[in-house]
Amino acid sequence: MATSPIAMLPPELMRDIFSLVARTAEWRRATLKLSQVSQGFRRTVLDMSRLFTHADWDDWAPPLLDLWCQRARAQPLTVRLYPWTLDHLSTGKDPERQALLESHSRRWGTLDLRVQLWDRSVIGLVERLLQCACPALHTLSLSGPNPADAIPLHLRLDILPSLRTLRLSWAPPVSSASLASVTEVEYQYKDSRDLPRFLDVVSSCNGIQRLTLCNWDFYRAFADHPNAFPVTQVVLPSLTHLSLHGDLAGMILRLDQFLIYCVIPNLENLALRPYRWIRETGDDLCRNVVRGSFCSYRAYSGLFCRHPVSPV
Repeated sequence: MATSPIAMLPPELMRDIFSLVARTAEWRRATLKLSQVSQGFRRTVLDMSRLFTHADWDDWAPPLLDLWCQRARAQPLTVRLYPWTLDHLSTGKDPERQALLESHSRRWGTLDLRVQLWDRSVIGLVERLLQCACPALHTLSLSGPNPADAIPLHLRLDILPSLRTLRLSWAPPVSSASLASVTEVEYQYKDSRDLPRFLDVVSSCNGIQRLTLCNWDFYRAFADHPNAFPVTQVVLPSLTHLSLHGDLAGMILRLDQFLIYCVIPNLENLALRPYRWIRETGDDLCRNVVRGSFCSYRAYSGLFCRHPVSPV
């Protein structure tokens, strides 16, 4: 085999092959298969620590999880936990997996939790996990259904010194002045009555630069609750990029109320991703949305245009 074409491949080409494989849906399995092709492939695979940052914490046995994370060496880990796994951990059915998870907390880079807000034991588990020492955690994603009887999830984000990106599908209570390090926030909501509480949370984020709001039916939410926003204004002086997803045809009709409540004096770029095409021209949209001299408007077609806007 020493003279086979595979054995003669240079390590640089092998790494390029693995980089392409890692983008597919079955990249974990493909990585293991490629490592069995030859000794050269195996050495190259094991040398690429970034290939081992995403373990399957829901299905793999703890010994395989531990070995996979060790292969990642100093790379930050991405941990994704689905509801069934959180349920098992919260009821003490899988202590070995929980102990392993907490032992790697200092290496968490991204934590993605799909939370059942009606389960008090799951809420307690999530709060305990976020109190672990995780100095490298830079991205936190909390998602799940938000029923009427949801149990509050209290977050202490001020103990996460490296947190930069926060993704939420509801607005949990957050300790004051806890978002000082966060620069990017994404919030998905259904009822416009949830938005003011979320903006109150965001107002404590002194360095926020990017904000993404996702809503599937913004217009109907405002139509049902036209006085959803209180009088108190939220000022976001560092916010420069605003991205809006949803039914923007109706959203534009209510953005005057949004801008009265939320002041964005230094907005530079506005990304619009409507679920349905909107009839207004880019100039009209920018005049309705942006209080400034320039605005970047991107429609869902993928085009990126720049429109001068007269100060309002």
